[in-house]
Amino acid sequence: MDIFFDENLNEMQKIAVTSPSRNILVTAGAGSGKTKVLTERILNLVNCKYVHPENILAITFTNKASNVMKGRLAEKGLVTQRLWISTFHSCCVRILRENARFLEGYNSNFTIYDENDKNKLISQILKEKNIENIELKKNLAYFISVYKNKYQTIDEFKDEYFFEEDIDLICELIGIYENKMRENNAFDFDD
Repeated sequence: MDIFFDENLNEMQKIAVTSPSRNILVTAGAGSGKTKVLTERILNLVNCKYVHPENILAITFTNKASNVMKGRLAEKGLVTQRLWISTFHSCCVRILRENARFLEGYNSNFTIYDENDKNKLISQILKEKNIENIELKKNLAYFISVYKNKYQTIDEFKDEYFFEEDIDLICELIGIYENKMRENNAFDFDD
């Protein structure tokens, strides 16, 4: 099988570019050539191993690295529109946009709430319920996050955290929060 890579790569970079493994993780310090290695690996997979570009997922840490990689691939003649090259968050948003319609109450035109938006919604909910407890507001944001990351039903969550003061109220407020998120066609970062 042909080997296709930039001859200026060092030995470790060549190993990563030509590895027979289907999945690789490239970790190295700033300026060490990670983006170049991943670019060359993608070119090697497409040109030598005949992997269809749609079957390649390249996750980078920054948008800058993602854009540089796309630019380098385009310069070498690879059509990059169908490639999955992005940051982790961008990849997740793309998957959500393509699949939101399968989630009850959501569509692909959703909004992503940042922490400020999340806290505003929590404040709105507490105001509507005439709850002025500042500690509960802080705890609610925490418990919403924990709840979402445990992938439990609200009853399972309540059973696990039965010892928490106000757990019944917390679970009720989590339910209200989730309903309002659906009504607003919105996700938060925990989603």
